[in-house]
Parts: sequence; structure tokens; C-alpha cells
Amino acid sequence: MTILTYNNLTRKETDQAVIANLLRKGWIDATPPEYPARPEHDSSIEYLQYSAETNSYVKIPYTEEQLANIDLMERRENLMQSINSGFIVQPENFILGLSDADRGAFTQMLALVREALDFELITNDTPQIISDINGQKHEINTLRFRQIMVQYGLYYKNIWDSLKSLDELTAQRN
Repeated sequence: MTILTYNNLTRKETDQAVIANLLRKGWIDATPPEYPARPEHDSSIEYLQYSAETNSYVKIPYTEEQLANIDLMERRENLMQSINSGFIVQPENFILGLSDADRGAFTQMLALVREALDFELITNDTPQIISDINGQKHEINTLRFRQIMVQYGLYYKNIWDSLKSLDELTAQRN
């Protein structure tokens, strides 16, 4: 089937004699090209580029620089996924959020707990309540809260250091 256009009119034809006659009268063949099937390729090392001249795809290998940038992007996405997934508290088995707001709230709570301990307003056995990534409340004692916060902070620091290293690598390549 051929799609023809003329002065904002569109017509579909299958008869070759009619198509030839309409083209002779100024109609334009507006039939979209039929693209060939995409060949199989390894998207981790090459990409496909369509060639209208040959109506085929060409496999083009990534350059070393492109591969390095792809690797950096994948590593950054993995680190961001780690932040989005949160910090798993074991053995209690709940997850604390790692967003800016979560870290800010835990930092404030930790500072308050330390001050309260210094003034002997609470002890290491005093119950503390924290919310997990879903807002569910968990009761733990003060000592366990401080232990969790140290682990939490070190976990985020490792992610932060990895992101910083990636940023430095990116800056060196640019």
C-alpha cells in the first residue's frame, strides 16, 4: 500500500497504475519507509545506527571514552540506587531512609541524645523511637540507637566517598 499526499489531501492506493498516474499529476509518495529488523548486538560495547541510503543498520563500536562514560554513569546509578534503597538495620531488620531529610532528622536526634546523656537526663537504656523508610516506628534503647547511627553514618560516608571519586574521574576525563 502506498500513501500519497497532495494539497493537504491523503490517499491510500495499492494499484500501481493509479499510483503512477497520481505521481505524474504532482501527488507525493508519503509512505513511511519500512525499516529492517534490528540486528542483534551487544549494547554494552556497540550501538546501532540506521542508514537511510542502504535501509539497514550499522553496528558501531563505542569509543574508549564512550565506554568509560557509560561505566561512570552505571556506577553513579548504582550508588544512587543504594541511597534510594536505604540502610538496612540488622538484626532488627528494618530500613532507614538515606534522603537529605532523613539524614538531617537523624543528625538532630543524635545530637539531642548526646546532650541528654551528657546532662544525665537519659541513660543508655532509655527507649528511643525512630521511623523507618516507610514511616513505621521502632523502639530501641539509647545505646543501640547510637550504634545504629554510627553504622548509618559510615554507610552513607562510603557512598558519598564513592560519588566524590566518580566526580573526580569525570572531571579528569572532561
